[in-house]
Amino acid sequence: MIKMVKKKILIEGEKVHDVGYRLFLMNCADDFRIENFDAKNIISDGKQCVRVLVESSEDNVNRFLAFVERKENRPENAEVDSIKPGDYDDYVKSMDSFRSGFMAYQQYKFVSVGSKMLNEMECVKTETQNLKIETENMHTDLIDRSDKLNNNITTRFDKLDKTITKEFNDLNCNITNSFGTLRGDYGVIYKTMVKMFEEMQKERKASDKRTEKLVKAIIQSSGSGR
Repeated sequence: MIKMVKKKILIEGEKVHDVGYRLFLMNCADDFRIENFDAKNIISDGKQCVRVLVESSEDNVNRFLAFVERKENRPENAEVDSIKPGDYDDYVKSMDSFRSGFMAYQQYKFVSVGSKMLNEMECVKTETQNLKIETENMHTDLIDRSDKLNNNITTRFDKLDKTITKEFNDLNCNITNSFGTLRGDYGVIYKTMVKMFEEMQKERKASDKRTEKLVKAIIQSSGSGR
């Protein structure tokens, strides 16, 4: 009769949970013909730990331990600090019992995660609908504000255009009146200057006549003296 040996293995590290370590160990134990097997995720001294229990022939257990202790024989994302094998003398469930329980638990986790994902999707859907409604409301509000702003701008420009047109017309009238007044003033000045020029011409003619008479008188006076 083959002597059965029991061992406990503690695999500690920063990341040994949720990396597929128990499934990996179960398949390896099955390959090494381990009859009884158990693996649980626990916390030991504040660190993640996988507690493994095996029961089989001494040769099978030793080969399994040697395999587990090699660094290359670990799940891809596992971060292991230490592997501590030790003796164990309590009950170890059968491989079939562990496998069925483990698979049932994994299915439960899958259903739980799926349900959580569905709930999250519903929440996302609701949030998306609410966001769509808020976006539509914001769009409508922006259109209303844009229309009001456009109307205000149009009204102000109309008022400004009317004001500028009125001021321009008033300025044009003032300029026209000013030029009319200036033209009238220049007309008066022109007439005055013409009148003065005419008087100066008359005065010059009179002066020329007086000069002519004076010259004749001088000539006559000179002739009489001879």
